Parts: sequence; structure tokens; C-alpha cells
Amino acid sequence: MQQADSQFSHSLGLSHPHRRNLKRQRFGKIRCLAFLGLLIVVMSGCAERRIEDAFDGKFSAAKNNNIINDYCKSCHIHKNFDPAQHVRTIRADYERPYFKRARQCKACHYIEKNWVTNNYHRKTRNPNQANKGSYKAFEHAEIKKMKKNAKKNKARKEEASQK
Repeated sequence: MQQADSQFSHSLGLSHPHRRNLKRQRFGKIRCLAFLGLLIVVMSGCAERRIEDAFDGKFSAAKNNNIINDYCKSCHIHKNFDPAQHVRTIRADYERPYFKRARQCKACHYIEKNWVTNNYHRKTRNPNQANKGSYKAFEHAEIKKMKKNAKKNKARKEEASQK
């Protein structure tokens, strides 16, 4: 009788009880993965975007430096950090012209984001490596950006003076 009932339910398109459990398990795994994916997206959006923008040079040089200095001072190691003194003393260690004339923190320092922990790792383009030419590609790209920005600023000033 039971066999006839299962054949009857199968012929009606009703699935086998074990298949239903497998479908539930798969749906649960998919739901869990979707939740984890959403959580990662939400947590990555909570990052401090301002510090990233400062290291990308999206503000004025002074504002970039202020944001970066405040970020560095938030660390217990750098809480007594004197930015002006640091710039005066450290530039002497660099031989490459770009670093020797640097006026922004982002010339020598950068951050890398750890997406898993949503934290930043502070990094330095140290003088020994810079003097060996390890950062030539970076230097050329930054010098190119500086020239482009200088042309834009010059055009803006000429446009403003003509008005």
C-alpha cells in the first residue's frame, strides 16, 4: 500500500521526502552565502573613505597632510608625532628629487586596505629603497599628475583673470 502511495505521489509530481530535505539544505546554504556576501559588502562600505581620499590626493595638499597626520597620530606609536619636524629631517635621507622636494605625506607614505578586517596597514617608501630607484614608476606617475594639475591651475588662473 505504501509503495502504491509513493508511486501515486510520484506520478503527481510530488517529490520524494529525501529530495525535499536536500532542497532545503541547498537553500539554507545559498541563503547563508548570500548573507555573508551582503555582510562583506556592508562592512567594506563602513571604511573611513576620507583617509583613502587623502592618500589619493583628492584634497588640497594642506588638507591631505592634516587628514593623514591626524590618522597617524591616532596610533599610540605616533601620538607625539611632529609633522613639521619629520618633514625637515627625513627629506635629507632621500636622494631622489621627487622625495627630496616632497611636501605631502603621501609622497613617502601610503596605506593598504585589508578587506577582511576592514583595517588599513600603514606603509612607507623608505629612503634606502627609494634611493635605489625602486619607486621610479611611482615617481614618474606622480610627476606626471603634478604637471597635469599645474596646467589645470594655470588655465583656471588665466580664465579667472580674463573675466
